[in-house]
Amino acid sequence: MDNSVNKLVLKLSKSEKEFFSKHTKYSKKGDSNYLKLYNSILKNGSSTDIENDMKFEKNSSFKNISLDKEILLEKILISLINQKFENSFTWKIQRDIHYSQILIEKELFSKAQKIINRAKKTAYQTEEFELILLIISLEITLCFKHCFIENYQKFLELQNERNKIFEILNNIQQLLLIKTEYQQYQFNDYIDQTDLKNFEKIYGHSPFIPEENILSNRAKSIWLYNNFFYSYIIHDFNLAFHYHSKLYDLYKEYPKLFDRK
Repeated sequence: MDNSVNKLVLKLSKSEKEFFSKHTKYSKKGDSNYLKLYNSILKNGSSTDIENDMKFEKNSSFKNISLDKEILLEKILISLINQKFENSFTWKIQRDIHYSQILIEKELFSKAQKIINRAKKTAYQTEEFELILLIISLEITLCFKHCFIENYQKFLELQNERNKIFEILNNIQQLLLIKTEYQQYQFNDYIDQTDLKNFEKIYGHSPFIPEENILSNRAKSIWLYNNFFYSYIIHDFNLAFHYHSKLYDLYKEYPKLFDRK
């Protein structure tokens, strides 16, 4: 039996439960079975017998418990998404992307461009590079009208911008690869016996990248983490503390870029 709904309900935070309750209190009477199920799960915990107990209780309105579970799952997911739209920069950017897509479909190009500009500004501030690629795709769409190019110069500028974003993302991926190699190496060698030549022999390259090659603050956070491990490999613990402190300072300086996790 799929127990996903039970698990999801029990994982909701206090604020998520309050948001869900606020946006479902006006549900139609005939559409209230999922709320009864929700309240029962909250009351009884993760018991897998909840559904059967509710199905066979006297005067039960539950005819298809599986359907009610799917409705509850969808309602909770929609509620969580809407809450994210209100509280998260990343989700607000995604919301604006969807708004722009609808406006473009309805040929309200001027309004779409204004929302795209807002989303793009926030995306650059928060270094959401994958979302910037989506925004650029929308901007490229606006360079055409009925499949004919209207703004060739803008099109070229967007192509160049997209290439720069790919370069930034590739930079991040390169650093993430080194991070995973460090973590693998950490488990395959004794920390007091680590050796840079041994690392290079295993992975075929030096793990160190010069700071001038770092293209974003997100990349810099990974670079500092990697250099922390690099310092341990060369047994320079003062240098390790230096990089760890720099990483902490970066988090403090750019709190919008890094969540607590």
